Amino acid sequence: VEIKFIDATSSLVADAAMVASSVPAILPLPTTSAEATTQAVAATTLALRAHDRVQVALHGETLDGHLLCTSLLRSIREELPRTRLFVDGVAAARAWARHSPSSPCDVLGAGDVANDDEAVLIVAPTNRAPTWRRERAPRTPESPVEPDALKLKSFQALVARAGSRPVVLINADLEALTLTAPRVGRPIRPMLLSDFEMAYYLATSPRQVDGDVFAVRRAFPCEEWETWAHAPREAAKMLRRTTPQRPAA
Repeated sequence: VEIKFIDATSSLVADAAMVASSVPAILPLPTTSAEATTQAVAATTLALRAHDRVQVALHGETLDGHLLCTSLLRSIREELPRTRLFVDGVAAARAWARHSPSSPCDVLGAGDVANDDEAVLIVAPTNRAPTWRRERAPRTPESPVEPDALKLKSFQALVARAGSRPVVLINADLEALTLTAPRVGRPIRPMLLSDFEMAYYLATSPRQVDGDVFAVRRAFPCEEWETWAHAPREAAKMLRRTTPQRPAA
């Protein structure tokens, strides 16, 4: 584990060139949605040069998911103009149409990949049962607590039809059920997601107590995960740790 102190008073403006550079550097922790989006787009662009399955995840109250989606789509289409966009559900499609009327989208499970499509971007595919239902509701056919198997099947089929064309995932929240003892029926991460390189991950917490982790990040090409915390009794500094494994939630 590597520990480094970063001066929080220095400029935290995201520099996309720093991400793409082959020279090792500590990428500044973003403080705005725009900065996080700049880093995510740069890391994804670099990851797509080496991988055809890439994912991005931004989690935090102040992070703008629509800004990320529109910026990534614009960036990918600069090199692959015929990139097809999929969103999860009719409500999401309507919301996208309101905010981006000039950029049409398809609904996951309804639309399909065309022969001349060059890449696929899938936004927020989710099949996880709501938290309140998993914790409180009885297990009945009318109120299932299992992940939506049909949604997962639609996602798997779409990725398969994409073939060798690049597929980029944004904020996927997918589960499968294990069928082997002793954990039969337990939700697990779908095996298909292991094919996707994590180009950029950022999770932030509004609580920033000295010594507590308030941000977790991974940015391609760096293979390590970063955790950030305010250094105890040193308000002007942040403590950065790195680990090869994704930190526990």
